[in-house]
Amino acid sequence: MKICFLSPSYPKTPDDPRVGFIQPYAEALAKTNEVVVITSTGPKTDTKNKFEIRNGVKIYRFDYFWPRRLQSLTHTDSGGMSESYKDSFFAKLQVPFFILSFSLNAFKHSKDCDVIDAQWLLSGLVALPSKWIHKKPVYCMERDGAIRSFPKWLSRFIIKRMDLVNAWTPYLEEKVKEVMKPNDKFNLIDIKATIDFDRLEKKGDVKGFKSQFNLKDEKIITFVGRLVDMKDPLTFVRSIPVVVKEFKNVKFLMVGDGNLRENVLKEIKSLNVENYIVLTGQRSDIGTVLDCTDIYVATGKINHCFNASIMEPFYKKIPCIITKAGYDEKGYRHLEDVYLSENDHESLAKAILELLRNERLRRKLGDAGPKFLKEKGFYNEDIIMKTNETFQKLIGKNNGNLNTIP
Repeated sequence: MKICFLSPSYPKTPDDPRVGFIQPYAEALAKTNEVVVITSTGPKTDTKNKFEIRNGVKIYRFDYFWPRRLQSLTHTDSGGMSESYKDSFFAKLQVPFFILSFSLNAFKHSKDCDVIDAQWLLSGLVALPSKWIHKKPVYCMERDGAIRSFPKWLSRFIIKRMDLVNAWTPYLEEKVKEVMKPNDKFNLIDIKATIDFDRLEKKGDVKGFKSQFNLKDEKIITFVGRLVDMKDPLTFVRSIPVVVKEFKNVKFLMVGDGNLRENVLKEIKSLNVENYIVLTGQRSDIGTVLDCTDIYVATGKINHCFNASIMEPFYKKIPCIITKAGYDEKGYRHLEDVYLSENDHESLAKAILELLRNERLRRKLGDAGPKFLKEKGFYNEDIIMKTNETFQKLIGKNNGNLNTIP
């Protein structure tokens, strides 16, 4: 089976953490199929060769604005495309050029494929000429960026024309239902996103990591994510003085980079907590980071439900605190799966202190992680098997028999 995989962004290198969840999915499919990825270059893509084969995946990249260094939509410090679009008027001007270039390249490379795997609704829109002219079935996996940012009429237009939409979290299921009308006909399925658990198994240099950042016997509180507004890193920083007022033997670890880095540094200085936090920048050795972590914190202004950044500490049996946003309360059970905190620094500090004091609760939440992954179907072998079966049904034009979300 030949799969044409459409994604606005794809990691530029094997260790690139940006949109890192896309790469293991494509590579897992490539073990039993031919996978061709159509994706964009970034402003700092330094290669003239836009084609490469990486771990069995054929990757074709396209430019969408010239000169390349002025490209402002993908692979930027703002985060995803929706954030880049909001942050830059120049990025808004590039949208038509991006869609045109993406569409032309998708149309070119999808001609001899069996099925199109469109990541995000934007890729579903781009796939429509191939669906209509090449007669290719389109499977769309929305990951919340587009459906959160698109006007409802556009999301509805795209969803109605997909052969199948994967709404794999409670948040996405609800958002799809919000944009669709009662009499609309559309196919939904729930197949979880793959998580690159293999990278967490790689034996890292924990001793070297701790030495590099002068970590000793402190309890380590870790944040992993882009330093952008939607991830709300400032709430993490603002919780520090409240925590250290009561618990001194602690270190806060912030892993990631983004356009709020300077704001974060200013806040750290303003709060006089330089001795209690370490900024590591972007890291590819997340397994090593997690091996040093006692409590994992996920802050944010939007939904964390089934996010890869939560599933990874689950796999490592690390207790997680999540500041509530979106549909988190539908996806997680408070004090059973995670500690659900209100989305402010005082509440977050209270949650951190409670876990620091309560070893039994830390152990309980840590042990709950692998059970959650199994219960919700997050193990990659099952996910890829279901995905392959689904593609075969689509190719056989049996999509009318597919399971739908009730």
